[in-house]
Amino acid sequence: MRAVIAGLIRLYPKPWRERWGEDLRESVHASGFRSWPNVLVGAVDMWLHPAVWPARDDSRRLARAAAMAITVAGDGWFVANLITEDGDGRYLPVLRVCGAVLAVGLLLVAPRPRFDRVALGVLLRRGVRGFVPPAVLIAGVVFLVHSGLVPATATPVLRYGVLGIWWGAWLALAANGCRIVANAGPEIVIAPGHRRSIAGTAVLTAATMVSAAVLIVFAIATAEFDAAAAICGALLLALAVTLAGAVWELPALTNDSPSR
Repeated sequence: MRAVIAGLIRLYPKPWRERWGEDLRESVHASGFRSWPNVLVGAVDMWLHPAVWPARDDSRRLARAAAMAITVAGDGWFVANLITEDGDGRYLPVLRVCGAVLAVGLLLVAPRPRFDRVALGVLLRRGVRGFVPPAVLIAGVVFLVHSGLVPATATPVLRYGVLGIWWGAWLALAANGCRIVANAGPEIVIAPGHRRSIAGTAVLTAATMVSAAVLIVFAIATAEFDAAAAICGALLLALAVTLAGAVWELPALTNDSPSR
């Protein structure tokens, strides 16, 4: 039982564990297995609200909020573009516009690096460790496809394997980028201010919401119900709600307030 409780505690973000991990461990041990579902739900909730994790300063909270917004918006872009993989171009015009709006939101929420030698050196080392391995995989897939080593007549296992490596590498690239942003302290990057964070996250929310609405409407309006578009639209809607929650809580952030 102790091992299970320890595993549940490890699901929480490290800053949260350092502040309240022992208290939660004692509470779960006293309550027994009936509290395990609530602990799991709490862990998911904490990962969706990184801006309220314990932090030494406001800039670290805003950097975490930026990383969360970038992650969620990036996941939304990925989901929205999955629907175009089969060559269906009905969604492309609107999705391209939403993609451009997402880029504006990302520019607003992204922290700026400090232009000094130490900070840039740290970012460069972290970037090399986080970006080079998935970039090598992406380059390898491009080489395999364009060299003819993976022909169009290849077996489904090979084709789907290559496709899985392609998307997996891109997801790893995005995840590592968000991790770098989230872990960058004020000595390395300058986090966006409250107003820029709120504005950028609101823009990301709007673009994700419009993409969700477009996919759902197209799925319902077509002569034959498009289940894939409907599922992608529902996922996008859930991501938009997550971003909307971040917009709601950002104005209330303070340096010493670790709870919502």
